[in-house]
Amino acid sequence: MQTIYCIPGLGIDERLFKRTEIPGYTLKYITWIMPDKGDTMKSYAQKLLTQIPEQNPIIIGVSLGGMLATEIADLIPTQKLILISSAKCTKEVPLVYRIAGLLGLLYLVPITLVKQMYFMFYLLFGVKIKYDKELLKTVISDTDNTFLFRASRMVAT
Repeated sequence: MQTIYCIPGLGIDERLFKRTEIPGYTLKYITWIMPDKGDTMKSYAQKLLTQIPEQNPIIIGVSLGGMLATEIADLIPTQKLILISSAKCTKEVPLVYRIAGLLGLLYLVPITLVKQMYFMFYLLFGVKIKYDKELLKTVISDTDNTFLFRASRMVAT
């Protein structure tokens, strides 16, 4: 059976793919590692690449995972690259987010406060079912604040 490597979005982990089945394929989840302070998308993609041992892989990336999948595809040949709700690169991120990143506005709102605004995440991700709301709430509260901040900075700059 062929493997598909799945990279989740910012602030979420493999639980995003918990109910995903693709007949004829095995899903392998890329796990987040803590980005270094100065990591760029490219340098961080290089670190995640160590979790993809095969040549010409199929990669699915969601949101930030899609941007990183694109960076990985620049580093190695891939059979297929599937992006879900994702920009291909930082330049495709809306200008307002990039300006916020350049101006350092990420420093103004504490991540702990942002993580408490679950209703925003429900709207942002279109979550309506109680099970999905509880899962998203758990994933957000489980996500390391330093990781969220550093990864958000990579997207914005």
